[in-house]
Amino acid sequence: MQANTIEIQNLTISNFKGSSYDITDLIVETNIFEDIFSNTLSASFVVVDSSGVLANLPVVGQELIQMTFKTPFTRLSVVKLLVYKLENVSQINSHTTTYILHTLSSESIDNILKPFSKYYNGTSSQIVQTCFNDFFKTDKKLNIEPSRFSTEIIVPYWTPFYLFNWLAARSISIQGSQPSFVFYETMKDGFNFKSIESMLKTQSQTKW
Repeated sequence: MQANTIEIQNLTISNFKGSSYDITDLIVETNIFEDIFSNTLSASFVVVDSSGVLANLPVVGQELIQMTFKTPFTRLSVVKLLVYKLENVSQINSHTTTYILHTLSSESIDNILKPFSKYYNGTSSQIVQTCFNDFFKTDKKLNIEPSRFSTEIIVPYWTPFYLFNWLAARSISIQGSQPSFVFYETMKDGFNFKSIESMLKTQSQTKW
């Protein structure tokens, strides 16, 4: 997705105490990163803060950023991100501070906090669907491509994403011949468990 197709409507930051600030007008640069080899989105926001958010919130990490946006493909949508790093803090004058907020999708933190042990059987795609429903309470879609062959697995205290990646490395598309699945997130579609083969095929068909 091209960066200029994303129109940010509103962006707020809040802490665990419930304090919240609208920082939409303080953002001077937004960078959103999608990667089929990364399980979740990441984003960074360059802030020119003349409202004292850094001191008054304060920003120390794990603050929630809620971004409302729309694209040519969607109506208004909301993405929740968690701050994991504050970088390049610079005092411009007595009233203004600049800094960069580095964030990850909130599901990345949920994943880290939910290692588990459990028995599953079925195709890889069926197991991913079941596990995702068990551990993630999110409005984001999970788009799954059917995989071949059934399997059985006892998860030995793994996180959900570790299981998804483990299955992806061993999953074959119904029309494929080699393992090529990946688990990743996009702004447009939410989470995906798909084969690279099918994505290349779809891209080729769209191009021609």
